Amino acid sequence: MEHVVATDPTATLRAGKGRPRSAAEPPEQVPLSRLFECMEAILAAIDERGELILTACRRARVSKHTFLMWRALRREPSIAKLASLARAVGYDLVMIRGAAEIPLEDAAAIVTALEAERKRRCLTILDIDNKFGVPNRSWSYWRAGVRPPSLGPLVILAEAFGYDVVMRRARSG
Repeated sequence: MEHVVATDPTATLRAGKGRPRSAAEPPEQVPLSRLFECMEAILAAIDERGELILTACRRARVSKHTFLMWRALRREPSIAKLASLARAVGYDLVMIRGAAEIPLEDAAAIVTALEAERKRRCLTILDIDNKFGVPNRSWSYWRAGVRPPSLGPLVILAEAFGYDVVMRRARSG
């Protein structure tokens, strides 16, 4: 894939696309609370691989339009779709505290860890709603396995409970 150097030495242009792209290396880890930075990291990883956005999105079974809506912060990605795209470009989504790591795709393990922390802190489901804005109905659906957690509420709650929720470079091996 041919690259054309722009007048700005910190940016490159894809030939024929006319869109400045970051010449920086994709970061090793980005907090999911910074969704725009996550999208930029995905773009940098796509660029590093020499792929088109469309190719990476197709591999992940995510439409390019959907990705661009996420990047514009007009729509919140589901954990499953974001994880699929992240995996396609070499990233994992994980919830970390100390040595414990839980992949975000494992909704049951995530909810179990958050439920244990909620009980340890002696919080009721109503407290979760009042303090963190996670509706009690959503919490109940998560616990029953009816619905997986939504990204925004999950990040807010996990970070409040001392977890880091990140997109990080996949570990090889």
